[in-house]
Amino acid sequence: MEEKKCPQCRTYMECLGVKEFRTGGKTGGWHLLLGDFAELQERIMKLEMWVCSQCRQVLFYLPDKSPLKSRK
Repeated sequence: MEEKKCPQCRTYMECLGVKEFRTGGKTGGWHLLLGDFAELQERIMKLEMWVCSQCRQVLFYLPDKSPLKSRK
């Protein structure tokens, strides 16, 4: 991983590692009504999380080896 500088205060940012985020799917009452079918469109997205120790800004980047999928 290359070092990154905060775009606001220009100090080096600290990498907190790759985190998994859930996208899609249904929440709340839909999950009660549909059960596991509510999670059919759910996906896991892996992102690198970087934080600036000075201004506390958080930035997310795709991990180096993640393929970019074009929207068509």
